[in-house]
Order: sequence, then structure tokens, then C-alpha cells
Amino acid sequence: MSDLRISGSGTLNAGNEYYEYVGISGSGVINGDLLCRELKISGSGKINGNITCDEEISISGSGKVMGEVRAARIYTAGSSGFEKNIKCDEFKIAGSSKIAGDIDCKKIKISGSASISNISAEVEADIRGAVNISGLLNAESVSVSLYNDCNINEIGCTNLKVSRNQTNDVNVKIFNFTLFSVNKDKGRGKLHSKIIEGDNIYLECTEAETVRGATVEIGPGCNIGRVEYTESLIVDDGSQVTEKIKI
Repeated sequence: MSDLRISGSGTLNAGNEYYEYVGISGSGVINGDLLCRELKISGSGKINGNITCDEEISISGSGKVMGEVRAARIYTAGSSGFEKNIKCDEFKIAGSSKIAGDIDCKKIKISGSASISNISAEVEADIRGAVNISGLLNAESVSVSLYNDCNINEIGCTNLKVSRNQTNDVNVKIFNFTLFSVNKDKGRGKLHSKIIEGDNIYLECTEAETVRGATVEIGPGCNIGRVEYTESLIVDDGSQVTEKIKI
């Protein structure tokens, strides 16, 4: 097995080969469907085709993929764009990513900003950035930590926790003596959603039209149009629920 590398500026054809390693560390374009064990983009790279990667795709620069993607793991820490569907075991987004298609994975973690059509995560979705999901986020467990506004059209899950990032005290010290302390509120975002469905739901700082669940707790900072529940409902004094229905 051979490698395929672009270290400066260039364009290569993928051909009908399987590559052990594919790397772009300059400015490069690869035309055709790509079969490999590992793909790494640390410069500016574009793949004009589908990608099948047995292990890991890593993008730490600027990367764009025009075709469908299948991989074990995908890590993006720069700016990335995917024009079609993605299927993988694990997906981590720490930069900025725009995904025109759907994501089908086991686990996903987003700590940057992302725009996605639909996410189906078999196990877990962990969101800590600014996310815009135009369709459905579906997972066994969903955790949303609000640093910025998040727009998720629909959420379907077993367990859901939405919370605003906690306020931290920043202490300024010299030789272990505290000169002053600054109260730093890092989380000012809200979750905006049309429909939220799950078994066990906890919400903070959420605006939603409809919430359906078994055990539902509406924490502080929420504005909910309608809550349908089968077991229990708790509503914080600082939140508003227009309609409450026990089914």
C-alpha cells in the first residue's frame, strides 16, 4: 500500500487505489473517490469525491468534501465543509463546520459552531457550542451546555439535559495572595426548538413550542408553549409554561 501526499500546492487524482495514508499539508485538491486508512488535512484541502476511511479523518486547517463520507472517526478543529451525508462511529467538531447532509454516528461532540441538517447518534450527543440543526437531533442521551444560542428544530431522545454554562469566579493572585476576584458569566445562550420529546427531560434557558416526556423538569429561564407528560412535571418559578397536560 502506498501513500498520497500534497505538501505544497497541487492537484492529484485518487485513482482506483487503497492508500495507507493521505495527507494535505499545503493547498491541495484530490479528484475522485478516495479509499484510505487515514486522512489528514492540516492546510487547505478539497476532496472532489466520496471518502471511505477505515480509521481516522482529521482536519485542522480548512477542508471541504464534496461527496459522501464513511469513517471510523472524524475530528475537525479548523474550518470544514461536507456537502453530503456522513456515517461514522465518532465525530468531534472543535472548529467551525457546515454539513449539508445528515450525520449517522454512535457519538458526536460539538464544542465549536456547526450547521447540520439532521443528526442520528446511537449513543450520545454532547453539544457545547453554537449549533444550528434544521431537522432532527435524535440520540439515546443528549446534553446541551449553553455557551451561545442553539437552534435545534426537533429533539428526540431518552435522556435530555439542557443547562446554561455555570458562572465562574476568576481569581487574580500574586504569590498565592488574591488581589481581586472577577465574576465571569460565560453562558448567555438559549436553546430554541419547536418540538422536544424524551423520557427524562431537564431544561434551562429554553424556548420551545411543545415538550413531551415522562418526567419533565422545567428549570430557570424557560418559555414553553405546551408540556405533555405522563409521570411528573416540575416548573421553576422563573419559567413560563402556557399549557400543561398530563396524559
